[in-house]
Amino acid sequence: ADGADGADGADGADAAAAPWRVNGFIYHGTTPAAIIEQHTAVTGRMLALPDWVQAGGLVAGWEGGTAKVRDFWTQLKNANVSLAGFWLQDWTGLRDDVFGKRLWWNWELDEDWYPEWGDLVRDLRNASAVPGDGPRVLTYMNPYLANTVTRDKPNKRRDLWAEAAAAGYLIKNATGGPYVQHSASKTFSFSAIDLTSEAARAWTKRVIRCNMLGDQAGCDGNATAVDGGMSGFMSDFGEYIPFDAVLSGGVSGADAHNAYPALWAQTCREAIREAELEGDVVFFSRSANARSPGQSTLFWAGDQLTTWDAYDGMQSAVRAMLSGGLSGMSLTHSDTGGYTEFKEHVYNIVRTEELLLRWVEFEAFSGAMLRTHPGLLPDASAQVTSDARSLAHFGFYSHVHKALGPYRKATMYEATFRGTPLMRYMFMEFPADTQSWNLTSQFMFGSEFLVAPVLSKGETTNDNVYLPPGTEWTHVWSGKRFTCRGTPSEKMGATVLLMPPPLGCTVSVPAPLGEVPAFVRMRNATDPASDPALVVAAGEVTAVLQLLWAEWSPKMRRKVVKQ
Repeated sequence: ADGADGADGADGADAAAAPWRVNGFIYHGTTPAAIIEQHTAVTGRMLALPDWVQAGGLVAGWEGGTAKVRDFWTQLKNANVSLAGFWLQDWTGLRDDVFGKRLWWNWELDEDWYPEWGDLVRDLRNASAVPGDGPRVLTYMNPYLANTVTRDKPNKRRDLWAEAAAAGYLIKNATGGPYVQHSASKTFSFSAIDLTSEAARAWTKRVIRCNMLGDQAGCDGNATAVDGGMSGFMSDFGEYIPFDAVLSGGVSGADAHNAYPALWAQTCREAIREAELEGDVVFFSRSANARSPGQSTLFWAGDQLTTWDAYDGMQSAVRAMLSGGLSGMSLTHSDTGGYTEFKEHVYNIVRTEELLLRWVEFEAFSGAMLRTHPGLLPDASAQVTSDARSLAHFGFYSHVHKALGPYRKATMYEATFRGTPLMRYMFMEFPADTQSWNLTSQFMFGSEFLVAPVLSKGETTNDNVYLPPGTEWTHVWSGKRFTCRGTPSEKMGATVLLMPPPLGCTVSVPAPLGEVPAFVRMRNATDPASDPALVVAAGEVTAVLQLLWAEWSPKMRRKVVKQ
């Protein structure tokens, strides 16, 4: 909704008399896709991600400093994991907190923690047949600054909180001082940058350009740009503005609260443009408002628990990505494996290997970026390198995500021009099929792939894969075809249940660990209801996936041990 005075004939007097007046838009269309197209014309649409995201495969989340990252890289190379990049959220250094391992919210490289950072970035980029096309490095930032840096962090070069406070760039409390907040514990304190201030936003952009992107032109004074620029970062938070805060020009926190996420994304996007790196650097946002799709390059589903459930576990990530797509967040992904963990008293929420491997199966067929997270308790969590089975599993699905690159890129262009999400509720492709409106545990990836991931512990089959009518489907891994007529030749390990017309059919398919149920629509590129480029890309990608499966599945099965 737009709240500008004067809209629809409202003037200042009308606004004063009706302070709760809301001006908005009403969309009308014959299909959900048509309504989303109208909505995203208002909110802004997302651009296709850089080719390096599509061409690489896994963005591997890790931490621990230079030596540990190099050792991790060696393990992944030896397991033939296809790598798009490394996400190193702890580039600013780690601090211990009662909540777990936390980052220093002081956005500069910790050179004691990551010595020879520039060499690491260059070695990764040149680790390919074509120098410069190797894995990229991504990091982390949020719009908050720790206020204990001078007191508690001995190896700092700058105390960004102190700089921002002295310049008046922090949101203020009722007495006019910096508003100090806490995150998860009383010992973890910070203040938010006042992004409603043009001067504060300009300062923040210079920090991003100098300390993260390696742009010397963005540095203040005698500062030197980081040696080895980053190609992306998690653009975290943005939802913490208190209602009783005071921002630039006397704006209240209540009035600024919903605008702040888009301001945060806009600040990041402008910093990238000013560094002349638009189209090469990716940042991924968690918070958003209606206008954020026009500012962010990518979204992610937030800090899920390392559980299976739909409340805050893996199933909630599926639903978050699907519902976000209806709001214009067409390019999304999640923390593969989840993030939030507890191992205190009666709580024992720690990531298991089965959860991690099932999560990557769904993410490879849904995420605009395939990225892992080491977790809040990394030493207690299942990781990519925990054992031979995990490495084989990630090796295969990193190549799956890479192989899907051409199809995913074509689908991203569809998002750019029409706002259509990559990951879609079934009803978006089959609006006339009533059963498709009831499905939340399976989805379409673009217009051509149907994915029904395993979302429960211990399951080895999916007995409830619904295939909409009017289309022939091919099981991606086996090549077996389904036409929903229930004939014996269409069975696959269990009975195909015939549904009354005009519904489709429910099929049961094997889903052992490593074999996510995935299907591709079989239709001709001349079908007037299809996009020829997507149909052709899906067919070509499916052929590559079947070759990958023939090569990798024997290796993966040799690694499987009883849970």
